[in-house]
Amino acid sequence: MWLSSDVGKPREELATKFQGWDFSEIPAVWWHTNENWKDEPEWRKPGQYVCPGEPEEEFTKRMIQFKEWLQGRHESRIAVVAHWGVIYALSGRSMRNCEAAWFSLDDLMRKEILVTD
Repeated sequence: MWLSSDVGKPREELATKFQGWDFSEIPAVWWHTNENWKDEPEWRKPGQYVCPGEPEEEFTKRMIQFKEWLQGRHESRIAVVAHWGVIYALSGRSMRNCEAAWFSLDDLMRKEILVTD
């Protein structure tokens, strides 16, 4: 997770809560996790965190995989709901809470993955 202290819900819990949605493509634990995270250097601003900050290399890899997944889809339109850091990394655009925007996949594929500190 990037720029978030949230921890995700297990796939099975999501499937039970949102019946009719297909969660088969995500692993049971789909967020960044590391048992020894409190022993690692912290890259985020000082504070109390309930989960590890996802290392930049892992975040970038995950964003590349997501773009490749999008590219492999047959739909002509896909809604993506994400935290600010994901939208910023993919598009370079800083968005407000609940803001909606349209992006072309071709434009997203040409952009480098951006990260912020």
